[in-house]
Amino acid sequence: MTPSPTPPAAPWLVIDSPLFVFPDGSWSLLISILALALSGVTLWHTLSARPRVHPFVVRSYLQFGKTAHPDGDEVVISNLGRTPAIIYDVRALDGKGGHLKTAKMARGHEQVDVPFPDLPQSLAPGGVLKVWFSTSLAGESAGWKHGYMITYANSSVRRRVRTEPQEMIVKATDKPAPTIAD
Repeated sequence: MTPSPTPPAAPWLVIDSPLFVFPDGSWSLLISILALALSGVTLWHTLSARPRVHPFVVRSYLQFGKTAHPDGDEVVISNLGRTPAIIYDVRALDGKGGHLKTAKMARGHEQVDVPFPDLPQSLAPGGVLKVWFSTSLAGESAGWKHGYMITYANSSVRRRVRTEPQEMIVKATDKPAPTIAD
């Protein structure tokens, strides 16, 4: 008896036609699917938008002869997010649990009065808010020892994302005054 030859191995599934078959009007169906996907991505982008409040402190100095003395701190608050942030208040901390702020403070050699900004204030995306604090308000070391408290809130589109006012403390640098070269 002679063995019979084995047939060649066949694959499990043979696709002999295109994978997707669109009926008449297939371009309109494809465009509709792409438009629906784009709408979903746009909705997600809108609902996930939030403000990102980023504060920092710039210390200002006055030069008297060869020495520089601190004049005050400028708290710079910027919104790096995609929705407005509500800035409720900015105050200097005194270390005893108190908060200091005044309507206007003197700045520079000429002692020009710098008014405190009206708060609360909506800070648009990409917006910057500058608040001046003179060293005569809380002292020279208060900016880097205790810092400044910023009270802000999220203004997201989604209701559940809205938050209660949050507090953030930012401090100035404790580096010594710059030296004046001869």
